[in-house]
Amino acid sequence: MGSSKRDIIHTLLYHDIFEYPLSYNQLWSLLICTSKKSISKKQFNQYISLLKQEIILNNGFFCLRGRLKIIQQRFLREKESNKKIMIAKKVVWFLRKIPTIHFIGLSGSVALKNAQKHDDIDLFFIVQNNTIWITRFLVFVVLAVLNIGRRRKKRKVANLICPNMFLTLSSLEISRSKRNIYTAHEIIQVDPLFDRSAIHDLFLYYNRWVLDYMPNSFRIKKVAVGRVSWNWLIVVEKVARMSQMWYIKRHITTEIISDTMLAFHPKSYEKQILHEFERRRKKYEEI
Repeated sequence: MGSSKRDIIHTLLYHDIFEYPLSYNQLWSLLICTSKKSISKKQFNQYISLLKQEIILNNGFFCLRGRLKIIQQRFLREKESNKKIMIAKKVVWFLRKIPTIHFIGLSGSVALKNAQKHDDIDLFFIVQNNTIWITRFLVFVVLAVLNIGRRRKKRKVANLICPNMFLTLSSLEISRSKRNIYTAHEIIQVDPLFDRSAIHDLFLYYNRWVLDYMPNSFRIKKVAVGRVSWNWLIVVEKVARMSQMWYIKRHITTEIISDTMLAFHPKSYEKQILHEFERRRKKYEEI
């Protein structure tokens, strides 16, 4: 099998882990290319036509043969996800009033419209430098007032907002140790809900390494962002950090915590997903 045909299979294998079939445009844009070079849609169409024995096209979505049920399932999950997106947009209308926030995006299963009824709603924030702890505090205040924030020990989390990642403008580039297909997908699937000044384009620019995995996924746009100094809040920032760290340290597991990046994922799926993808890929190659 040619490398480009294999890339199509690998892309479907990866998304099958999440029980997520792909539309034509998704399959092309998210194509995992081993050559690190983008392919035209004309070439793509040719490769698709040669894979009729391995893949299925049904109701506008592609999946591996024998996995038709995930296409039927996608329509149900999209319907559920749309309800959650409406909730998120209403909450973001309030959160965007916080002046230190530059960007708010959906992440996780809701961003892909692959959420189930019991899922919460993950939000990703990019904030002004030296304000990450103040901003997080204000976000939780707003969510508390709206009575829609997810709490650590709460069991029923359906439709609750989980602000699980904060980055400052100075830390948009993901570290080399985290650069893999899993992180690349996490970056690409972020769905902007609020963008004060083209920050999403800047985020993608700093993480253009993603194109080594999925060269069709986006076009690089370098943008300049005016940065206002918030150093006068440094004392308040320190107090906000100390008070929150006092609580966080009692429950810390796999979270990433610094003054430029806060990632609250008590259970990391990265190694699990990468291992499963490699297992499926090898199994398919043996057939």
